[in-house]
Amino acid sequence: MQTAPPIINPAVQKLTELRTFGGVVVLQSWSASTMTAAEALAYATATMTDIAKSIDSFLDQAVQPAYNTIVSAKSWLSSSEPQWAAEARQANAYSDLVWIAHKNLIAAIQAGTQQVPTKAAFFAQFPPLWSPPPSNGNGPLV
Repeated sequence: MQTAPPIINPAVQKLTELRTFGGVVVLQSWSASTMTAAEALAYATATMTDIAKSIDSFLDQAVQPAYNTIVSAKSWLSSSEPQWAAEARQANAYSDLVWIAHKNLIAAIQAGTQQVPTKAAFFAQFPPLWSPPPSNGNGPLV
């Protein structure tokens, strides 16, 4: 018989699934226990590494459709076109905002003042870079 696992905080707890054979039926049960310090460190390291690996993709999506990637958006910093240079400064500041938040989160986790968030929770804290996004200059063909 299948049972739903209990809701836990994966940053500090782990689940253990137990299955026993009750003659005709397999019985399933769950137990939640506190992680050891080594397990909690491994979880935090893996989660923060996963978040770091996702930042470039998040930033690339933030500048679309006006630019293909965050690198492309930031490359216009010294452009003589004021709008493109301004967008490059905004993209650079947004990139710094996200990376600095990641760095500060690692420090807070290490200091014990903050728990490890989910990847979705980390990225949900950032507003859109542009709303609405700037035009890519490719207006409708007439």
